[in-house]
Amino acid sequence: PHPLDHDEIRNFVRNTGKVLVVEDKRRIVESQIKDTLYNLPEKERPTVIGRNNIDGSILIPGVGELNPNEITKAIASQISPFYKSENMMARLSFIENNSKY
Repeated sequence: PHPLDHDEIRNFVRNTGKVLVVEDKRRIVESQIKDTLYNLPEKERPTVIGRNNIDGSILIPGVGELNPNEITKAIASQISPFYKSENMMARLSFIENNSKY
């Protein structure tokens, strides 16, 4: 639904440290989530990332087709500081070695 329900957003992200928003093309949902959470106290406000990572680097390309491999790499980049498995690393390696650019 557009616009998003502010109460639902706040409830959904409660007790999370980070929210990853994956959307194709325009940043509609990402912007609405950031706007909804903007006035929350800092301790209650999760970091919201989407097209760009926390450091400003591109996390999810904004041009071209958004595909499962790009989404997989984005999710893995966010969880790998906390969790890595042999299966995850093998899958990422497979994706990197078989991606068509």
